[in-house]
Amino acid sequence: MNIDELNEWIEECGLAEEEMQYPTGFEEAVVGYIEVPISEGYRLVMDAEKCIEILMKRDGMSREEAEEFHIFNIEGTKGEHTPVYLYKPTF
Repeated sequence: MNIDELNEWIEECGLAEEEMQYPTGFEEAVVGYIEVPISEGYRLVMDAEKCIEILMKRDGMSREEAEEFHIFNIEGTKGEHTPVYLYKPTF
């Protein structure tokens, strides 16, 4: 999914684009959205593993570098409309 497709999907879902923040360049990692308590509205759900894979491929990071970067610089940016990250079990 590219940025235009993502923004179109957000609009089709009846969600406000300005309330659905996500890190630019990680559109392929979006897996859906969730509704959070009324005061917060909705948030995108992103696949954490896909974000790490994007960093490794796009930026040439090792797995360890990509995981650390993701935790501190992507997932670590908290705010009212920032996404939540899905971690899937690896067993």
